[in-house]
This record gives sequence, structure tokens and C-alpha cells, in this order.
Amino acid sequence: MTNFIVCYPQLSARNRQWIDRVRRNNDPQAEAIAPHVTLVFGFTEVERESLEEHLRERAAVQAPIAATFSALECHKGVREEAYYAYLMPARGRIALTALHDQLHRGVLADEKFGAPVYVPHVTLARSRSRAAIETLIASLTLPERGIAAVLPALTWVAADDGTIRDLAVFPFAGKPKAAHR
Repeated sequence: MTNFIVCYPQLSARNRQWIDRVRRNNDPQAEAIAPHVTLVFGFTEVERESLEEHLRERAAVQAPIAATFSALECHKGVREEAYYAYLMPARGRIALTALHDQLHRGVLADEKFGAPVYVPHVTLARSRSRAAIETLIASLTLPERGIAAVLPALTWVAADDGTIRDLAVFPFAGKPKAAHR
């Protein structure tokens, strides 16, 4: 079983339909997991009570994150020879990056994996062809003001034999601070 920590964005029906349409046609995981921002990537060994305490403590001081996803980018996969279309936040990027960094302390300190710099995003598509991803991105038109969302909680998810399921949810309970970009 491989574990992840994600945030599921709350979206308007229109924005959710836009993301779902793109993912349904281009992301092999679209049926397995809803649109999400991954904060901690693939870890296996963890003591459940320690992880839950860590996530509960972090969520208690984290305010819900307001985000606006307003850019599309092509990124090369870290673990495999694949390319991805990422929906990137302009608003909320700093808060998501800070949360990622804070989660990688304590019980998850040894779980940093991936590119040297964390890039918060919602995955829209995956392909072995960079050209296919770039063509897809060029064909997409984001809603006029981007895709507004609120990320209200941490969710611990597990992937096992192609099935992805939520194990626990930790709602954000902190007070909002000054707006982050």
C-alpha cells in the first residue's frame, strides 16, 4: 500500500465539470481519484497514530486555502518517463508550498521525494509524449478568471492494486491570515 496526503479542492459545479471533462479524456487516474493537489507523495512505512497526530496538529493551525488555478504547464514525470499537463495556481501557491514543507517535518521528514522544488498543481493529463501534452495544453481554454477553489482539509489516501481510497480527513481549523499569492 502506498500513501499520499492530498487536498481536494472545493469547486463550483462549472469548474468541476471543466476539470472532470479534461481529466476523463486524458488522465488515467480520473476514475480512481477526484481532482486533488498532492502535498506528500508516495510513502509506505508509517505508524498510523503518529501520522494522524501530525496531520491533526498541522490541520488545526492551517486556515482553508483560497486558490485560483490560472495556468497550464507541461512537466516531465519524476518517477517515470511521462509528461503531465498541470493546472497551476497563481493565488494559493505560496500557502500550498508552505503547507507541503510543514508536512515534511516530524513523522514525514524522510518522505521528500521528487523534484528539488515542490510545484503545487492539479494533474489534468498524462502521456508518454511531450508533444501530446503540449498540443492538449494549446487546445484548452481556461475559464476567464481561472478556476477558483478552496482547499479545506488534508486527506490521507492509500493506493493499493490500482484502487485509491480515503483513509482519514483532517479539516483545516486555523484562522485566515493575510492573502498569499
